[in-house]
Amino acid sequence: MLFIFDTKISEKKRVDLVLRECYGIGKTHSFRIFAKLGFNIRTKMKDLPSRLFKQIDSRITYVVNRLFRLKVETFSRHLLHLQLKVIRNNKSYRSLRHFFKLPVRGQRTRNNAQTQKRKRPNWRRVPIAGKKK
Repeated sequence: MLFIFDTKISEKKRVDLVLRECYGIGKTHSFRIFAKLGFNIRTKMKDLPSRLFKQIDSRITYVVNRLFRLKVETFSRHLLHLQLKVIRNNKSYRSLRHFFKLPVRGQRTRNNAQTQKRKRPNWRRVPIAGKKK
């Protein structure tokens, strides 16, 4: 079993789909990384030569960190958490919406946003004032 950025990688998947499982790497970046390494994107992980299979973790780590300077997995999650923390400490309208776990970007809460409301700690379906049944 192979691990890339602390993510367990299946040997049955195609090479381009493997990197997308890592947090912070999407479709475009996975294509660019494997183009830089010179892989055919349509090949599967199990079809790679064994010598490449052993080196693939170190090679991908080098390309991601040195050439593309991407923030991946734990570091990316940590940055996101810090950014949300800064927003919450602002005491702005947006920070209050984050604090009360309501939609932040102007979505309606009268009819929609039941998912957001369910995320609240003591959620129960309470009738909203002014809402028609």
